[in-house]
Amino acid sequence: MRSVEQIRAEIAAAVGFVPPALDGVRDDPAVLESLWQVARAGYVCNPLPSPFKEKFLLLMARTHRTTLSLILRCCHVYERGVPAAEILDLSRASMPSVPKLLEQITATTARGGKDADWAQPGSAMERLVLWAAVRVTRHRDRRGRCCDALRTVMGDRPLDHLILLGAFAAHDRVWNQSRTSVPTADAPGQEPYLRDRTRLLTEVPEIQNVWQRHEARRRRRRVGWRERDLLGELASQDRIRAAVQASERRFRAVVQSSPLPMMVYAEDGEVIHLNKAWSETSGWEPADIQTLGEWRFCAEGDESGAAPGGDSEVGQEVDALYESDEAIEEGEIAIRTRHNGQLIWEMTSAAIGKLPDGRRGVLRIGRDVTTRREMEQALWQANRKMTTILQSISDGFVSLDLKWRFILVNDEAERILGQTQDQLVGMPIYQLPCWKRDGSPFREVEAAASEGTVLHDEYFCAPTGRWIHYHAYPSEE
Repeated sequence: MRSVEQIRAEIAAAVGFVPPALDGVRDDPAVLESLWQVARAGYVCNPLPSPFKEKFLLLMARTHRTTLSLILRCCHVYERGVPAAEILDLSRASMPSVPKLLEQITATTARGGKDADWAQPGSAMERLVLWAAVRVTRHRDRRGRCCDALRTVMGDRPLDHLILLGAFAAHDRVWNQSRTSVPTADAPGQEPYLRDRTRLLTEVPEIQNVWQRHEARRRRRRVGWRERDLLGELASQDRIRAAVQASERRFRAVVQSSPLPMMVYAEDGEVIHLNKAWSETSGWEPADIQTLGEWRFCAEGDESGAAPGGDSEVGQEVDALYESDEAIEEGEIAIRTRHNGQLIWEMTSAAIGKLPDGRRGVLRIGRDVTTRREMEQALWQANRKMTTILQSISDGFVSLDLKWRFILVNDEAERILGQTQDQLVGMPIYQLPCWKRDGSPFREVEAAASEGTVLHDEYFCAPTGRWIHYHAYPSEE
């Protein structure tokens, strides 16, 4: 790969100096080489007439965001011998519409003569071809009709060179506008342009107004772009804020309407929301419970919640909750209601992300299991009472499930059957020697169970040498 110095030497030999667009590339020979080859193929070695190329690039420079590009292009055209008056006209003339442009090309072609020669500098057709070339390069939606007109006027080969020149102009425009630093007109290396600019301004002072208007438009557009970007950013923030607020409203509505007691609190312990089910079940209203520590003191009997700094451990609990990234089951907690009632709640805590004010939030859900625990206690007592009664009777007693497995065996049944309760519970009765599936006792009991009738019978158990008199009482269970 050639060095930067070698590439710059070739550029200076071909052009006479290093153009400003290339002069800024001093530390990357690959980029400079690429830019130079694009300029060389599309512009320097392009066989189109030199005045035509310079005028076309001047018209393209009018669309640049940097006024310096327009100034330098005007100076370059002037240096190539284009009259100052024509440069002024090209700098401020309005581009005709496509229908008007095509109409004028057709009329000029029909008249023929010197004005119909597009390669003749200053001819009417040259100006029309220049405008059509700008349309082809800058306005893709109009490219087809203008290309057809240019092909008719210029021929295929010159049109190919014109399209290549347009590609270079578009590339040059993008490169200049994307650079972070743009050289000024009086920067080092601009001396040739400074001399031509002075001469041009002396001959046509009005062109200074053209450059000033271009700079004013550029600044207005830049301000407009910034305003649009700012407005777009503000609109985006408004949409995000509205979405967050809507999401918060939906979340609050879901929490408020939930049949389960729900509390939302922040990482510093402040209670943000108590839903209706929480207040109705416990009797504690949001005005009574300002912090999680107050709730624990009032309802859970945690004395530390009443002490100063009682919520100091909440932050650690929230840290642990967010680190685990899973809901935490707190288990059953005894709750004292506002009217000194007693409840049992199963508590679950889950992280819900950032609250609107930036604090981390936690959703705490309570499930009232008081009735279930009371029923379980009553059932346990009933079972205990029934077991005591069954163990106290003198007859052997067993209970079987629908798969003929032992559920309950009292002490007398253990003695009669010759096995312990631990051995029998869970074992099917037909595994006993005297209760085989094909034996008489099992078939009789099975028939009674299917018919739902009570059975009184007896059987002889050969292994023990005993006659057993039994009663079978079928049920759905």
